[in-house]
Amino acid sequence: MIPLHEAQAYVLAGCSPLDTTTTTATNALGLVTGEPINCNEFVPPFNNTAVDGYAVMAADTAAAPVNLQVVGAIAAGEAPSTPITPGTAIRIMTGAPLPEGADAIVMVEETTTNDDATVVTIHTGVEAGAAVRRAGEDMQPGQQAFDSGTLLQPGHLGVLATLGIESIATHRRPLVGVISTGDELVEGP
Repeated sequence: MIPLHEAQAYVLAGCSPLDTTTTTATNALGLVTGEPINCNEFVPPFNNTAVDGYAVMAADTAAAPVNLQVVGAIAAGEAPSTPITPGTAIRIMTGAPLPEGADAIVMVEETTTNDDATVVTIHTGVEAGAAVRRAGEDMQPGQQAFDSGTLLQPGHLGVLATLGIESIATHRRPLVGVISTGDELVEGP
């Protein structure tokens, strides 16, 4: 009888990678990538907000508390149509693109509004870049997302979806059979 680690090494020495096949990303869970996976676009694709709050010019908040005129709202998935100018703010939801002129986000928890939400009081000043996710901050075109030989787990599939990758090269799933032999498997007289 040999130790388990020696048996594993013996079996693995006789193995070679299986052929690759094209698999949809949604069916790739538990499979192994057959080639490197590269990013083809900026992630995120545009400057956006990391929190719910107000898009502002950071310089307008330096003397907080300050009141700013609310000139619009942007939900995630909407394109901004109104730019930020000095003394203005736009209500913005997590993931929404930054409007032109904005360089920071003030978290909603650091604000109050008047009764008709046309004026927002910013209670805490912010610096340029606060709560802003820059285009390409997570990944850039040409950057490798996964090596060849990566065992795909749920998180990997989320990255593939984020990258817009619908199909990938994966190694075929191995077929394994176990045949038990020997008289030690039977109780004898």
